[in-house]
Amino acid sequence: MFILSTLLACFIIFRNIDYYIFKYLISYNYIFTDSLDAIYDQALGKGNYSGYGKNFDEVVMSVFTEKIRSIDNDRYTYLYNPSQYKASKETTKTEAQSARVDKLSDDTAYVLAPNISIYTQNFLENNFDNLSSYKNIIIDLRGNYGGSLESLYKIEGLFLPRGTTLGYETARLKIFSKHLKSKSNRYLVFENIVILQDESTASSAEGFINALKLNLDNVTTIGTTTFGKGIGQIVMPLTSGYALKATVITVETPNYTSINKVGIAPDIEYTGTDIIEYSLGLIESE
Repeated sequence: MFILSTLLACFIIFRNIDYYIFKYLISYNYIFTDSLDAIYDQALGKGNYSGYGKNFDEVVMSVFTEKIRSIDNDRYTYLYNPSQYKASKETTKTEAQSARVDKLSDDTAYVLAPNISIYTQNFLENNFDNLSSYKNIIIDLRGNYGGSLESLYKIEGLFLPRGTTLGYETARLKIFSKHLKSKSNRYLVFENIVILQDESTASSAEGFINALKLNLDNVTTIGTTTFGKGIGQIVMPLTSGYALKATVITVETPNYTSINKVGIAPDIEYTGTDIIEYSLGLIESE
């Protein structure tokens, strides 16, 4: 085992020798350090690096992902510096705290889902019994930009029976492509499900809409056409508090279609400020 590990390490070093030469030649020997300072400041932000050699890899990642964005217009691939990564996680948690369940009538509950995250997932799971006491539900996804795909599939499983197709993830390496199915052993059943959406409803929130719309016959969407994001990212924490976010999959609906740059048109277009009351009236009129 020791010999195999040593051989593997030597192979990795050999395969990357050109990069190591470049890294150490520039970070430890390049004489115009003012240029290095400018590059490091621009790539990582002042105060986010402690040495040319120590943070050289982060600079390379930042510069490369910036180039990707300029070519592909993929604003979802970038390097978080430590303060940005921390702030992002805190923002997700803070946003989820506004999730709530309101009783609109004896038969209808209103759910505000501000994002798709582990926190929103936990909130809905904790309110499962409460929600199961209602015949109808209005789910407000307006302004919900999405979030975690893992939490999305758990949340969808609260509304769809085990084995239901939730969608498809396609990766460059086929072994990472997935046919996604609900794994929940218990799920909520309603006579009517109304989903509120707008142009800021995106990504995982759109995935939720598609999964329910294409698997159930009692779902009505009200609002405006959604943002249209049918691609997925992975966030990989790095050393020293950095994290790399990259677009690595395309996401398709249960019927193999993509809503990327298209969005989801509502069943009923409505922009009134009384959209919740309007939706409740629609349910009660049936």
